[in-house]
Amino acid sequence: MRRSVRRSTRGALLALSATAALTASSTSTCTSKKGSTALTLSIAGTPVTVPDTPNHTLDLGIGVKAVVNEQTETADGLTVNALHVTGLGGIDVVIGSSTSAAHNCV
Repeated sequence: MRRSVRRSTRGALLALSATAALTASSTSTCTSKKGSTALTLSIAGTPVTVPDTPNHTLDLGIGVKAVVNEQTETADGLTVNALHVTGLGGIDVVIGSSTSAAHNCV
């Protein structure tokens, strides 16, 4: 599976691709929350190495940023987005998302 986001802003072209085997995983228990992602990323056809640390931000220029392995804790769980692109003009795209929660914890 291949997903692409293209947006032209002031003459600049953003070409961002996440290729096959993209995953987002989230696990929550009463005592812990864990998340991870796996994806192959390229920007304008150039492969980009991304670390496996949460919330790795890439500045793509022209007011656009991408967050890889975005992890947001909630009161009872965790949401993990494999790739979250935001930018000028209301760009807000999430590709691959997983949410988990633990209930009835005493």
